[in-house]
Amino acid sequence: MHDDTAILLEDVGKCYRVFPNRLDYALDAFGALRFLPWRGRDGRDFWALKQIDMEVGRGQRVGIIGCNGAGKTTLLKLVVGNVHPTEGNIAVQGTIRALMSTGAGFHPEFTGRENIVASLTHQDMTRREVAEAMDDIADFTELEAFLDQPFRTYSAGMQARLTFATATCIRPDILIIDEVLGAGDGYFIAKSTERMERLVKDSASTILLVSHDLVTTQRMCDRVIWLDRGQVRQAGDALEVIKAYQRYLRKRTERRIRERNRLRSTGRRSAAELDIAATTLSVGLQRDADGSGACRVARVALEIDGVEHDEIIVGHAQDSSPFLESRLIDSDGSPWSAPRQHEGRACRTIEGSHESGTRSSALFTLHGMHPNASYELVLEANAEAGSTLVVRADVGGKETPIQRNLELQGGRWETVRVPIIFHEEPDEKAGVSSTRSLETAPERPSKLSTWGGTADLDLSSVRLHGTDGLERGIYEPRETLEIDVEVVSQMDGEVPLWLVVVLYRRDGVLVTRSHREVGTSRWKAGERRTFSAVLPELNLGNGHYVLSVGLMRNMQQGTTETHAIHDRSYEFEVQGNPWHAHGIFTHPVIWRVEAPLDESISPAGAETARI
Repeated sequence: MHDDTAILLEDVGKCYRVFPNRLDYALDAFGALRFLPWRGRDGRDFWALKQIDMEVGRGQRVGIIGCNGAGKTTLLKLVVGNVHPTEGNIAVQGTIRALMSTGAGFHPEFTGRENIVASLTHQDMTRREVAEAMDDIADFTELEAFLDQPFRTYSAGMQARLTFATATCIRPDILIIDEVLGAGDGYFIAKSTERMERLVKDSASTILLVSHDLVTTQRMCDRVIWLDRGQVRQAGDALEVIKAYQRYLRKRTERRIRERNRLRSTGRRSAAELDIAATTLSVGLQRDADGSGACRVARVALEIDGVEHDEIIVGHAQDSSPFLESRLIDSDGSPWSAPRQHEGRACRTIEGSHESGTRSSALFTLHGMHPNASYELVLEANAEAGSTLVVRADVGGKETPIQRNLELQGGRWETVRVPIIFHEEPDEKAGVSSTRSLETAPERPSKLSTWGGTADLDLSSVRLHGTDGLERGIYEPRETLEIDVEVVSQMDGEVPLWLVVVLYRRDGVLVTRSHREVGTSRWKAGERRTFSAVLPELNLGNGHYVLSVGLMRNMQQGTTETHAIHDRSYEFEVQGNPWHAHGIFTHPVIWRVEAPLDESISPAGAETARI
């Protein structure tokens, strides 16, 4: 370890033993399970972090970002020494001061003043230094009247002020902060940020900061490490890593919105149901009864219409984390082996067989399942000669009789693709024993949020997309948004039609409304026609919007006769230039600017500019 290195992690991993009940946890904590081996049989290993390599130089400011459960706090605890690594080496040079949570290390029965003295004395400060620091802390926290009250009587914001001020009144070699800057009110956050920037600028302290506030992270850090599922996804320049992370978050958000819009357009779920319900696609993997060779899996992914929905890197950290939307089911009845290495790749072995009836399962959470979309499972597997892999699937907890037998080439890693087909007839040659349409899946309401109406014409589907024709959930200001409305007739005859779209902000504020008379025309029962509403330039501020689509019979002279309405049932987000971050609508403005009177510059008069 070099002298200019403050923190060094080499191939670090942290594994926790997970048990089904509290008694086993207690027995394991006291080391008693080795004398009662039958009690620990149901325990399993959970890797919170794996293969972490990180070097932080003295005086560097490093941010750690990632979704909830990615392993950020566990990483900080390893650096501080609160927990020990399961594998790998950690080296730290210098004194560490950690702000891991509000009130950490402060005794609830001591007064604020007593806690300050105890904390600073523990940091080897003299009485004179403690007295000087006390004045600084009192001034910064503005808690002078409360410093002689018990710490337990403080609000969460007051506790945050005191612990933060106490930690930052000294100059440790390494300062570790875990989301503390997000505590307290806006006034305190501004003061804390200013204090941190001054600390970083005026001292040579090494800063390790965990925060979901990407703006603060970018402002305060030179480098950023992005953790995802217990591993380093990307590390490097703060701006570049944060941009990559924001693209990842945007992709997840857009996927969720797109899937919800798709499901709404089929009339399968109401808006209220979509907020509380999700669809699960469970995939079960077995070895064929006649196959005795081992079958290993390194990756399981799901593609929807040729686009990857999510993936599970099998055998890596957190591949079975219950907090993830896509994961392995590593519990009773789903017998995966422990994570292992094979030919340089992390993997697990499928231990369930067709004969035993047990399956090694993977679960994907969807925000709705569209009956007209194509779903395909992608597996990276390695099997010994003679092994046959049996793939089954179920939707929403109800098994579909879908089965596919895959004969793998023995001795090498292969990528195999398994279409999950719900509408086609059985195909014995393809190895699919039978299929079932999603139309026979669990019953759902037949209509969206619909009111009024003659039911002469109905809304078959609504589709939001860009100029490239691809469905999207996120748009940038000034982009084009196109809304395709498919109308289906319920009768024969002449029907008048008006098309209406109404746009709201997510909190209910009406943004704009537009309508168009199509006129009276003859329809046949079952006939379908598609109409489009084009917003050529989204003059909307950043935010979340919902859309109503209506088919009206008459809108003249104050009357509103309705065919069908999907009320606030489709959503999208606008994300883009910070200039559009506030407000709802950017209105075109015509400027008239009086020219200066100095004739040497330009003649007197008026100039008109349109923006």
